[in-house]
Amino acid sequence: MLQRMILFLFLFLFCLSVQAGFHAAQFPQTADGNLLAWVVFKDKGGQNTALYKPGELLRQRAIDRRLLRRPNRPLVDYSDLPVYPPYLDEVRSRVQKIRVVSRWLNAVSVEATAQSLEDLQALDFVLKVDPVRQAKPIDKEKIEVRPETLAPKIQAEIDTLFYGYSFNQLDLIGVPFLHEKGLHGEGVVIGMLDDGVNLLNYHVAFDSLNVLATRDFIHGDDDVTDSEFKAFEGWHGTMTLSTIAGYVPTRLIGPAYRAQFLLAKTEVDQSETPVEEDYWVAGIEWLEQNGADIVSSSLGYIDWYSPADMDGETAKTTIAADLAVEKGVIVFNSAGNEGDNPDVNTLIAPADGKKVLAIAAVDRFGLRASFSSVGPTADGRIKPDLAAMGLYVYVASKSHADQFVYASGTSFSCPLAAGGAALLLQAYPQTTPELMARALKETASQAAFPDKFLGWGVINLEKAYYFLDTTSVVYPPMQGEHLAVYPARPNPASEIVKIPFQVTYPSFVEVRLFDIRGRKVLSFGTKFRGANRIHYETLQGDDLKNLASGVYVYLVLSRELGTGAIFRKSGKLVVLH
Repeated sequence: MLQRMILFLFLFLFCLSVQAGFHAAQFPQTADGNLLAWVVFKDKGGQNTALYKPGELLRQRAIDRRLLRRPNRPLVDYSDLPVYPPYLDEVRSRVQKIRVVSRWLNAVSVEATAQSLEDLQALDFVLKVDPVRQAKPIDKEKIEVRPETLAPKIQAEIDTLFYGYSFNQLDLIGVPFLHEKGLHGEGVVIGMLDDGVNLLNYHVAFDSLNVLATRDFIHGDDDVTDSEFKAFEGWHGTMTLSTIAGYVPTRLIGPAYRAQFLLAKTEVDQSETPVEEDYWVAGIEWLEQNGADIVSSSLGYIDWYSPADMDGETAKTTIAADLAVEKGVIVFNSAGNEGDNPDVNTLIAPADGKKVLAIAAVDRFGLRASFSSVGPTADGRIKPDLAAMGLYVYVASKSHADQFVYASGTSFSCPLAAGGAALLLQAYPQTTPELMARALKETASQAAFPDKFLGWGVINLEKAYYFLDTTSVVYPPMQGEHLAVYPARPNPASEIVKIPFQVTYPSFVEVRLFDIRGRKVLSFGTKFRGANRIHYETLQGDDLKNLASGVYVYLVLSRELGTGAIFRKSGKLVVLH
């Protein structure tokens, strides 16, 4: 009897050890046999945001964006705190290499032996050790590229003097309408996650490109262009960047060709070698911290994930993408080129994100491209979200500095959608990611009957523009604040402009307009305004037409009823005729 009990206890303890043991086979390997892993920490060593000034954690552009689109949230939060240095030191002493440090995930990705990872997993401050997921970039074999001479002739007969062969991809979603209103992306910062750019300094499509910063996460430097040891590592990024930012009148025009760009290289496309999600996570953190307003990612991860993992909560890239949205960034990602499967979704991470806008591909008539991935997500949400042209999109050649090609894939519908959103954001700078998603979805081609193929349908920027014009993004004044003044809408203005404001106590309010030299050019007069609701002063007709094109400052002055306290706030307005 005792022997049986001992045997049973031995078997029980053995099973426990197997369950708790370290399973090295789950982890991808490097060429020299080390394992790739995420080491996730339990905490940040007692650090809190009071220890840091915002400028120590973020660039000023990121601070400005958070204040504008997340004004009633803490400027920095727990996820912005650095990983606790003593934890890093301990991990560094036990592994072959630290690849990426992620503040948002409170984790590091490492290259280490199986024994080292097992030892790390036993440390008190380590929450868990996970595999770094691998995947090929969006399958090259499913991205069709045709020379210009072999592509079907789909050039429009109108507007070719300016847009050339790119007219159809822009016209389908309404870009020319916004261009006519003087919106080209000025003042908007767009972050690109891709594989670098072969011809960044040479292709004619990029002659007027405004690049704020670059970072190569593969090689650990700031050079995302072609070089002797990075030969042709940017064919895909060359094409996607030209789709959103190219500017060659009569040939190729990107929707947001006057925006500012941050370029993050997180993939190597020259082979079918799997690439890792940790570089993408590091890339989007870098973009957010450097002030990106919008992120366009034509990349995705599926090889090590199953359709059941596309639930908005599993993939590390998905978690990071949703965190970026929480911080006020509007994130677009290609839905994928995996086609349709009647039984399961074919999405790629992070397109499954709950806050990410996943973009499907259609042809120039708005019909779904057969390669475009479909939803719904594993937890039943409609995906993709929206669609733009992804079949025979006119883009820059990856290898010839003055040539262009036609390319097909959701890789190209995504930057078209992101570029269109940049124009809307320029007109309505305070638009939150949530409101941008509403504006695009509720005005798209199948808003009334979204489905798993195209979501809410093909984007309609003209309707989305008017949606934002009539839907205010306003927040109550901060605690202790007596007057809140919001950005003028639209801005730039040509036909009509509204200046919204709010007071917390019944007040007499006057709005004045000054030119760039400080001369008063207009006063709307003093009016009594009630508390705790949005009021507008509207400028239109001859009053607006009589203003010369240029930059103006509007000043809102309020005098509280009873106390007589006076408050003033101002904003900038651009008038274009």
